[in-house]
Amino acid sequence: IWFATKLGVVGVVNHSPAENQPLVQVTKLTGVVDNPIAGQGSPPAPAKLYEGIGNSFAMDESGGVYIVSTQAMYRFTSVGGMPTETWKTPPYGNTNLVKSGQKSPGSGTTPTIIPGNRVAIVDNWDAENVVVYDNATGAKVCSVAVFGVGASATENSLISVGNSLIAENNSGFTDPLTDANKVVPGMTRIDVASDGTCTTKWTNTKVVVPSVVSKVSAKTGLIYTYTHRKNTLGWYWTAVDFRSGKEVYSQLVGEGPLFNNSYASLYIAPNGDGFVGGLPGLVRVRDGKYDARPSPHPGAHPRGAVTRRQPPVQPAPVLVWPGPRFPQPAGGMGHVGVTPGMGCSSVPSISSSFAFSRWKFLS
Repeated sequence: IWFATKLGVVGVVNHSPAENQPLVQVTKLTGVVDNPIAGQGSPPAPAKLYEGIGNSFAMDESGGVYIVSTQAMYRFTSVGGMPTETWKTPPYGNTNLVKSGQKSPGSGTTPTIIPGNRVAIVDNWDAENVVVYDNATGAKVCSVAVFGVGASATENSLISVGNSLIAENNSGFTDPLTDANKVVPGMTRIDVASDGTCTTKWTNTKVVVPSVVSKVSAKTGLIYTYTHRKNTLGWYWTAVDFRSGKEVYSQLVGEGPLFNNSYASLYIAPNGDGFVGGLPGLVRVRDGKYDARPSPHPGAHPRGAVTRRQPPVQPAPVLVWPGPRFPQPAGGMGHVGVTPGMGCSSVPSISSSFAFSRWKFLS
């Protein structure tokens, strides 16, 4: 069992340790950089920033563990139960600031493994970049700037769909009760070619994704996300077309800060139901109708022909789980409720069938 801590400790819990082998073995990251805001604030900010870890990590089938610290990217393996560094990259682009919308003075993304023996993050530069590394060596394959100077911050993992990566902009989100209207819009798709070239396929400059961990469905070809409308109180279950980046539909879930997900993920169950956590509880949405049509590339699916279900703009998803703790959404578009005692930090992981690096028809 691997673990990583905010203070830069990487560890392994050995479930069957050999004789005289410790149950837990750890290593400590040791990087130090100057603090660009040293002495500012009350109490004064420290002069130095010590290397920490602000995200989760990824693992591959060979036993590699990919960790992004507040300063660099790493690959570790377990050697005799000891977490051992395989490679470390030079420092990635970093303002060394906790930008609005992020939780640490470094990358806000858990590493994302993609085909071609590559792994990707978003750095913490201004403007930030999607950066792709070689799994075996840590060499940088390519990078491309996303969003804009003074308006880019990503605190959620990239979505991998084959050789494509989806990034969302969380810049401006700091306080779940007041700051949704300050979030800078943005979602973008970056394609990574076999020759190591990164290109921007599309950028949606209208969709506002304050903090949700969005998901892609290979069956519908849609990116499901949880959005906010500028200068309103509304929170929406939204679908964006993977191919074009255009919004397909948005369903009002509710109005007011209680519907803020505050970094909770969304999930899609095998039956197509969607789940997202609000501040006091869990919301479920359901598509009212699907149009079934064959995939344009049926041979691309590893099991043969597939059916792509494309939710039409109308009817929009209906909301289920009526309950008393959330107010009725305006306009009579459905009811929303919560599961008792469930907060945004308690959203369950739901086994699903929607991810997806091998569905080539999504190109």
